[in-house]
Amino acid sequence: MNVKYLIFGLMISCFLSAFAGDMKTEIIKINDKYKAITNLTIHFEYKLYNSVNFNKALQVKSCDIKKQGLRSHTVFGLIETVKNDSESMIVDHEHKIIMVAKLNSGTAQKKPGEQAMDLPNLDELLKSCTFYFISYSANLETLHFTFKNARMSSAEIVFVVNSYILKKMVIHYGTAGTKDEVRVELVYSGFNTNASLNKSEFSFDNILKYNRKTGKYEAQNAYKNYKVLNYNLSDL
Repeated sequence: MNVKYLIFGLMISCFLSAFAGDMKTEIIKINDKYKAITNLTIHFEYKLYNSVNFNKALQVKSCDIKKQGLRSHTVFGLIETVKNDSESMIVDHEHKIIMVAKLNSGTAQKKPGEQAMDLPNLDELLKSCTFYFISYSANLETLHFTFKNARMSSAEIVFVVNSYILKKMVIHYGTAGTKDEVRVELVYSGFNTNASLNKSEFSFDNILKYNRKTGKYEAQNAYKNYKVLNYNLSDL
C-alpha cells in the first residue's frame, strides 16, 4: 500500500474520532443542562417545506409550551394539551372534541426533577446516524446528523454556544434532491426557565367539570358544543 495513502487514512480517522469525541461531550453537556430544567415557557414556529419551493413554507403553525415538573400546557395551532401527574387532556378546537385520559399506575412517567424540555434523544441519534459533526457560526452551535434512512435523511439541532438554549431544529425527510424531499423546521424563541407559573394553568377546570356520580368528565358551559371522550390509557 502507498505510504502517503496510509498516512492520509490515519489522518482522516483521527479527524473523525476527534469530532466524535466533541459530539459526545456536547451531548452530555446538553443533556445535563435540560435535566436541570423543571420550570419552562417557550414558543416555537413549525414550518413545513417541500421540494417544489424550499423558500416558501407550505404550512406554518405556532406553538406555546408551559411546563412545571410533571405538569404541562401546550397550544399547537388549534390543538390544546394539558397534562399533570395523573391525567391528560387534548382539546381539538377545530373539530370540537375533548379527549381526557386517566393515567393508570403502570404508565411510565417522568419523576419531578426530570427535564421539562422534551429534546430528541441525542444519544440515540448519535448511535443511529451514519455521519455527524459540529459546526459553529457566530454564537450558535449546530449538531449535524446524517442517517441511512429512507424516512429521515438528516437533522440539524442549533443551540446558543455555552448556554445550550435551543434555537432551531431542522429535519429532512425523503431523499435529498428528489421530489419526495420534505423539510420541517422548528424555530424556538422566548426560552424562559424563571417564569411564574400557577397551578391553575395546568388545570382542566376552565374546560371540564368532574361528575362524581358517573366518574367522568363533562364539558363546562363554555364548551357545551364539544364532545367529551373519557379514557383510561389501558383502554387505548
